[in-house]
Amino acid sequence: MGNQSGQSLVELLIAMGVFVLMVSAITFLILDVYLADRAGRERMIATFLAKEGLEAVRSMRDGDFDNLSPGTYGLALSGNKWIFSGSFDTRNQFTRQVIISDVAGEIDQTDIKKVETRVAWQVTPARQVSVTLAEYLTDWEQTQGDASELSVDISNAEFGAGNKELKKIKIENVGLSNVTIDKITLWWDNSNLIEEIKIDGVKVWSKKGPGTPTGKQPSGTQLDIQDFTLAASSGVLNIDKFKFDGNMTGATFNTTFTMGDGTTKSTGGFSP
Repeated sequence: MGNQSGQSLVELLIAMGVFVLMVSAITFLILDVYLADRAGRERMIATFLAKEGLEAVRSMRDGDFDNLSPGTYGLALSGNKWIFSGSFDTRNQFTRQVIISDVAGEIDQTDIKKVETRVAWQVTPARQVSVTLAEYLTDWEQTQGDASELSVDISNAEFGAGNKELKKIKIENVGLSNVTIDKITLWWDNSNLIEEIKIDGVKVWSKKGPGTPTGKQPSGTQLDIQDFTLAASSGVLNIDKFKFDGNMTGATFNTTFTMGDGTTKSTGGFSP
């Protein structure tokens, strides 16, 4: 009888142990699902706030490019217009900063600014995470020299060839005399490299020539292309492709065309 009681007690302890393990496993599973769902929702909100920050700075650029002075800022609405306010702004548990910086390079890039929006929040008291988005904004309202004769249409831009080519950017000489594109500078927000540019069936730059520098080039490199002249009567022409060495899905682009007389024409940021 005593052996049976002892055996029953052992079985009861084993059953309780198994029950505790099962409850613990289920509890951890529920907690993990909850934390994953919460993290996903918070990252979605943070990404929205970062995108909103870029749109806000773009609207300020459209009002006056001189609004974009280098520095770190917060954002606020004043009379339905975005303004910089302080060094950060907060939305519930999210802290947002806008960082504006000059573009360093071998040429004068005073008409281009790099804009980053960084949104940070606490997942736990000991763990902070953040989302950062960036793009280049240009003084797209320039209206001087040959650049004023060049029209650039990015509205139908798309990817091709396995998303490694940016295509269907349209250019047109809207003036009364010939204009020449001398250099092209293209920015994008990933680590892929550019390999080739072709305009209206003509290869004007590639990693093996024509044009300089040779070799694959990173974002922001000024490419001295084989001069491409648009006659006053040439009509709308296609930039057949900007070819890259990797998938460009999701990338944001900015382009500056430097004309033969040194004036420039820039696009705003765009994503196909």
